[in-house]
Amino acid sequence: MPYFIASQMPDEKGRHELHETTCYRIPDANNQIKIGHYKNCTDAIRSNQALYPSMKFDGCKYCCSGCHRG
Repeated sequence: MPYFIASQMPDEKGRHELHETTCYRIPDANNQIKIGHYKNCTDAIRSNQALYPSMKFDGCKYCCSGCHRG
């Protein structure tokens, strides 16, 4: 089961980009929110939006393409 992290700094659309820890575009350690182990990016985003309702998440285009909205 992959481990996911998200960027602490939101992008220009106000979304925190979700990555698998194996992604080559993972943010620096000081810009990471530890998300945890999930079956897929959809489950990771769904669970964390429930925990952090004020935050919006978007999947990385490279490692979480199924959750990438652009």
